[in-house]
Amino acid sequence: MWNKQDIIVAEDFDKNRYKPPHFKEYSYLANGIRGSSLHLARRFREDMNVLIAVELSNKIDQEVLDKAFYLTKVHNVNLHLVHAIEPDQKMLYPQIKVNCVKRKAFAKKKINELGSLLEIPKENLFVKIGTVKEVILDLVKSIDAELLLMGNSGRHGIKSLFNIYNSVNLVSFRNSNFDGSNSCSMMTITVTEKEFASAINIAGYQRMLTQKMAKESICVILGIEKHQNIDNRRNTIDIFESNLDALIAGSGKNNIPRPPNNLILSKLNKVKKMWPEYKAAINGSSPKLISELSNTILQLVNQSVKSYEISCYKSGFTESGRTLNVAGSQRMLTQKMAKEFLLVASKTELKKNKDALSISINRFDRSLYALLDGNKDLRVKRPNDREIITGLRIVQDNWKEYKKLLDVNHENCGMDVFCKLDEISLLQLYQMNRVVAMFEKQVY
Repeated sequence: MWNKQDIIVAEDFDKNRYKPPHFKEYSYLANGIRGSSLHLARRFREDMNVLIAVELSNKIDQEVLDKAFYLTKVHNVNLHLVHAIEPDQKMLYPQIKVNCVKRKAFAKKKINELGSLLEIPKENLFVKIGTVKEVILDLVKSIDAELLLMGNSGRHGIKSLFNIYNSVNLVSFRNSNFDGSNSCSMMTITVTEKEFASAINIAGYQRMLTQKMAKESICVILGIEKHQNIDNRRNTIDIFESNLDALIAGSGKNNIPRPPNNLILSKLNKVKKMWPEYKAAINGSSPKLISELSNTILQLVNQSVKSYEISCYKSGFTESGRTLNVAGSQRMLTQKMAKEFLLVASKTELKKNKDALSISINRFDRSLYALLDGNKDLRVKRPNDREIITGLRIVQDNWKEYKKLLDVNHENCGMDVFCKLDEISLLQLYQMNRVVAMFEKQVY
């Protein structure tokens, strides 16, 4: 069954923000598979039958409906919508029947709303009981569809139809006559590897910003470069808020897609929900509260990064997401270690932050060697790009000085040590950020 918040409502669909499509198209002929990038204006014709599989989910369907709206306005195609009601096999037969009837009535109401919004005739709206695969393939045949448009996730996504992760590996798919004389093409709305790389980079950058603003606030409380750190903190907060909005809504300017699935969106919304509380603590004067909440929000942001990485892997991009995540985590650790050092120096939750600092140092060490030499356990391959290797060597050289500084007697430090720590943590952050950008550039 659907969750209430997942059901699409007509007014949630914005007609004014559709844009020319940027998706993958594959044409499947009787004699095999042929992948092609089409010039849409040349291939689409007026009144061609286009079948759109909808999830009736606000977040999953949005990209598909964007493209459908574009097709109606630019190419005047004949749109059909379909939604499949799959019986719950865990129920007994009488229960299955009652359950399906209720769900079908509800789905008809929602698909009629979408049809009205896109000006699709009622006779072109279908809600059928059966598996997604059976319903879609039968309808392709009965309406003589020339194009099937579907998403890359959800029950009505391409993975459910063909039980695969990569849409390039599809089986032959023919038109309604199944005689090989024509073909039914398929378009999938999917997040590209470049878009995943951008999203993982920015989401990973958010991890670092949670720790950077905590460090800057503690510097302000301890009187370390107070005015400079007040300005730095304000700038860090602005970037965090801007990035969070871009991750949730998508940003064409920064090549960030909307969240490709509800799991990622839910993780980002948890961060957004906690952000006002954390922002208030960051602008406050309690190192203990900053210590507690900075770790909590870090965990939430990290969950969103991991969800992006998993989604990237399941989309067939097996290496890029993991490497970007590990490299981005190093960026975060440069600030987390400085924060923990200052918390120990201020005698804030002394044992807890001493232990946390030790763990962070060991983690940075291990991940740095993994990025340089490769590590099977962390699923990181050894880089072969000279620029990346050189960048990591610079990080390694800076790390020797930074690590030595972190090992001093935290509780008897003077202001000179604090200022040096702040300076070298930013230097290490700058260099590690350059390396992450190099890893991301490899995807492009």
